[in-house]
Amino acid sequence: MIIRALQDSMLATAKFISTSCTGAGTAEMAFALISKTINDSQILRFPVSFRTLSCHAPRKHSASASCHALPVTGSILPRNLLQEWSPRCHQLIRDHLAWIAEVTGTLDPPPCIFEDVQGCVPPKTWGPQDPFVVKAFKIAKAPLCTTQFCCTHQRQCPILGLCTAADWETAGLPCPDYSRVGTRAKEEGPTGPVFICHAKRHIEKRTPVILIENVQDRALELNLKMIEYLYGSSYDMEPVYVDCGDVGHQGARRARVYVFLWHKERVCRVRPVEEVYQKVAATMQKWARTQPSDYLLAGRQEVLREAEDLAFRRRMQIPASTYEDLDLTGLLLPREREAVSLLAAEYERTYKRRARDDPNLIAHLGDSPSRRCWSASSGRIPTVRMTGGLLWHFQSRRWLTSRERLAGMGLPVDDATAHAMGVPAVPTADAKRAAAVCGNAMHFGTVSVLQLVGLVCFRTKDK
Repeated sequence: MIIRALQDSMLATAKFISTSCTGAGTAEMAFALISKTINDSQILRFPVSFRTLSCHAPRKHSASASCHALPVTGSILPRNLLQEWSPRCHQLIRDHLAWIAEVTGTLDPPPCIFEDVQGCVPPKTWGPQDPFVVKAFKIAKAPLCTTQFCCTHQRQCPILGLCTAADWETAGLPCPDYSRVGTRAKEEGPTGPVFICHAKRHIEKRTPVILIENVQDRALELNLKMIEYLYGSSYDMEPVYVDCGDVGHQGARRARVYVFLWHKERVCRVRPVEEVYQKVAATMQKWARTQPSDYLLAGRQEVLREAEDLAFRRRMQIPASTYEDLDLTGLLLPREREAVSLLAAEYERTYKRRARDDPNLIAHLGDSPSRRCWSASSGRIPTVRMTGGLLWHFQSRRWLTSRERLAGMGLPVDDATAHAMGVPAVPTADAKRAAAVCGNAMHFGTVSVLQLVGLVCFRTKDK
């Protein structure tokens, strides 16, 4: 009975996906993991595969948001495509392309990479000072463009029609307006039109299932009434509130809301997503439950490499103690050293022991010490942000390296984790981009589980 249900679900029938603003291509990488896991289990009659047809990304994050879904070709990427992006992204693009191709074992045609979700309507359709409802009205009345400039093919490519018809869309729509460190303007902020244009395009395309990810915050979280207002004419909706601790990463923090939207005429929900997700999460927590110190993976050479890089950027000389005992305190700015001192004193007053005696004590030095953005009370690493800031480990007197931050985001960056997932380790050679990727990406474990659960919970009505 269970096998029959899986055979009828979108896990077996979905073939094509599209994405929008998925950070470091996390959703595409997660689909690669899902197909590898299902095919290795041989639980379905036929192997599954998910081919990315198109990716939309904001102009500021074009490379990090979508390029990693491209399959590897003879030259990895066309020369003219590489010129579209900052050279800092090249190694990260190559690493992720090679990883996805190695996991899936397929070489599909490269998907179209479009610069901006808002490009589906003519320029100047709305004014920046217009209220949200006025923007929504103007965009609704505007004609929908049939093509956009594609960075992959360097020409106008279609965004409507059968060749662009995806079974599933995952969208990490911009969250700065819903973040405590952002504008806090919510739908009235500058990213509001992104949601409106995204809804307009997918209602027109009649995309079967849409999964939207955004921040979870009681005061600032995604306005579900706004989502219902934009998509409700064609889609039913179910929000799922999650945290990376649900899937075993108890030592990290990444609270998010994922909103499942399924087309009223094309898809039926066979079981509540929240119900299935909680069952899967309960099982995973029995087998995995991390703590902050579990993410300290870096060896001596990796720590020194990042220390030398930061010293170069800060124009500082590396103290001898750094090479002797890996003490990186001497590379901190005066404000950061003061924050470490104040937090250590506060920890000793509160917990009656030295901060250096706690192997799980990590603090975010980019915040004011008065906010106590640390793991002392929660037992979890503070949320990694796109704005950067060092995550200081008091016991080892150093910050978390870029690879360790990615480990906290659930990515298999070490051999042990990769072996457990049945995939190759994600290369982490590009340390300079890793901090931005961490702050902009979805949590790999969370989005992998949610996409798998969603595929199981939905069935298409189309014959």
